[in-house]
Amino acid sequence: MTGKALWQNLKILAECDHNILSLEKQKREAQKIFTTDQELIQKLAISIEEKKNRFRQEQKNVDLQELQAHDLKIKEEAKRTQLANVGSQKEYQAVRKELDRVSRDRDEQEDALLKAWHQLETAQKSYELEEKNSVGRTADLTEDIQAKAAAVQTLEQQLVELHAKRETLVQTIPPEWLVRYDRMKHNVPDPIVPVIRSSCSSCFYAVLHQDLYKLKKSDILPCRSCYRFLYYDQEEEKDVAKAAY
Repeated sequence: MTGKALWQNLKILAECDHNILSLEKQKREAQKIFTTDQELIQKLAISIEEKKNRFRQEQKNVDLQELQAHDLKIKEEAKRTQLANVGSQKEYQAVRKELDRVSRDRDEQEDALLKAWHQLETAQKSYELEEKNSVGRTADLTEDIQAKAAAVQTLEQQLVELHAKRETLVQTIPPEWLVRYDRMKHNVPDPIVPVIRSSCSSCFYAVLHQDLYKLKKSDILPCRSCYRFLYYDQEEEKDVAKAAY
């Protein structure tokens, strides 16, 4: 294959490869967001569970403090009853001393119970707020995951179609040109470019008159500066000229 058909097919191949790279990048980005959203949902679930466990722990602590406060109340009442029934001054002093100690313990226990209740209320509010916020956040993330999953599926289908198109294209291009094209496409994103105003449209290096003559005869040549494949398309040059005005 020579002439116009060759550079046209190489140009289509380059566009196809560019689209494949673009779609693969979009797919990676969508998959990255997909994975990030999943990790965020897991973190939200873990955070809720941690706050829920803390709330339960504080509830257990309140139950324990109330039990201890109840025991001390009973013990204090028993000492007061005992104090009312003592038979001697010596026994009265001993029981009075025990009653004072139990009363102090009960006062301290009441303070501890109040603190435990405060911690329980704080933990409960934190848990309920986290759960409330998480419901909406998780719903948004789940919706985004579904959208990204659908996007990835669409991109995968488009990639399948592009790769099939590419396989058909490479069958139309001589192997020696494919080797040269593959080598060039790994070095630059645009391996084949048009000549515009007698210069390479990528590096703007001026094309020699004899080379321009060959290109206008539908030949394809490497740029003497950047080594990209050059072709000449009169219609494309006219379009560029119109766009400039």
